[in-house]
Amino acid sequence: MRDLAILLAAMLLAPSSAPPPVRYGGSSTIAETVLKRGVMEAFTARTGVPLQITDEAGTGRGLEALLEGKLDVAGAGRPLTAAEKRSGLVGALVALDAITVYVHRSNPVKDLTREQLRDVLSGRVSNWKAVGGRDVPIVPMVEPPGSRRATFALLHELVLEGAPLAPGARAIELIRDQLLEVSRTEGGISLASVGYLATVEP
Repeated sequence: MRDLAILLAAMLLAPSSAPPPVRYGGSSTIAETVLKRGVMEAFTARTGVPLQITDEAGTGRGLEALLEGKLDVAGAGRPLTAAEKRSGLVGALVALDAITVYVHRSNPVKDLTREQLRDVLSGRVSNWKAVGGRDVPIVPMVEPPGSRRATFALLHELVLEGAPLAPGARAIELIRDQLLEVSRTEGGISLASVGYLATVEP
């Protein structure tokens, strides 16, 4: 009887098994500017379930991983395509975002028209002097063209209008790394979510 009482006491004192984490992947913008800035902790505090960022491989790859059962939820920086909806994915709008242009802090150019931005990113204009800046070569920082990331898709569609990138453009996987390189490169330029403003040190 005493042994049974000890066993029951041990069972009562043993912690219950923790719930498995919710696995997130996909949009690095959502991960960096939303989830890592307090939402993960708030989600766990509210539900008791940990939220785990499995990867930040981008919208396209994240949705693919979700379909393969490797994730529980995927972040997307664009609406689902018709094909993705037919495959069984369901999307919910959680926020609106805007894309902004980031340059080195010493760059005197504060405004570019869409046409100028297209010319800068396509290489038609290769020096900041041509758009009112200093005599400094322009160095675009972009996500890899084959990455299937939403920011690059928007850049290609809305800014480049299908034109190829400048030959000297640097392909950098994560936007946070792009912005770090822009901060180190006098002629650097990158397009990223306005949400990254809160992550950039003054």
